[in-house]
Amino acid sequence: MRVLFDGPAPVDYGQIYVTSRELPNMKGAFAGQANGLCGAGDPGALLLMTGTHSGRVHFRIEVYDGEPSAATEEWEEVVELSFRPRDAVVDLVPWGDEPLAQLPLIPEGQDTGRLLAYRVRYCARGHG
Repeated sequence: MRVLFDGPAPVDYGQIYVTSRELPNMKGAFAGQANGLCGAGDPGALLLMTGTHSGRVHFRIEVYDGEPSAATEEWEEVVELSFRPRDAVVDLVPWGDEPLAQLPLIPEGQDTGRLLAYRVRYCARGHG
């Protein structure tokens, strides 16, 4: 397991994004999905919703080589979905701002040939 980001990130309108290129829009991000927590309908992007309207939220972004253990009961909300990035490095981008962090999905030195689809698990707890 590699930790790509672990720290506070600013959110506005309860939103922050993980994106390969362009930012997702609300309608496209949640198209065809039943959950309202994480939208993956726009190719190459995730729209992450938080319970905090405006402020700072702690995020921890991890990448596993295999399937991680099940989410524990400490999480109030858990959603899983597929994500196919367009680049081997994606950005964590606060709403209306520049990228906060670059997230290298493939370890340095490994072949970045064909990008894989990732299974994303977004877990949340607490309220804004």
